[in-house]
Amino acid sequence: TYPEWNINQAIAIFRTTAITPKLLAKYLAHETTVRSMMRKSKATAGQFNLTLEICRETLIPLCGKLEQQQIELLLESKLSEADQLDQTLATALQQAEALRQSILKKAFHGQLVKQAKNEEPATALLERIRASRGASPAKGRQAKMFSKPLTNC
Repeated sequence: TYPEWNINQAIAIFRTTAITPKLLAKYLAHETTVRSMMRKSKATAGQFNLTLEICRETLIPLCGKLEQQQIELLLESKLSEADQLDQTLATALQQAEALRQSILKKAFHGQLVKQAKNEEPATALLERIRASRGASPAKGRQAKMFSKPLTNC
């Protein structure tokens, strides 16, 4: 009974019987439609507000009810495929990360390539490095600070 309501300055409701609500929602949420409406709107502190005038002037393509139903079915099918691909990709990324961690673990344990008989194991090399660090005096900034005699005390 009421052709138009203003609910709030930042809310608009699109009501029509000419297009199905799902198809209308998909069209209004589409990147091209959003960009077009944003170009016409004014932003205040980074917040875009659409006027009722912009909403009224937005062109919405229409087709028959049967074609709308077919488009909805096609959209749902494609979105379902996209969701499945997204899940497959997420699983593949998790598997790739697990494989990466496994390869790193094997690399740090010297298990990626066969050990040559004349080479010492990595663990022995690490032990020698640790031992030499523990036996030698500290090097670096602290050692340099105290290597000169204090004369101005």
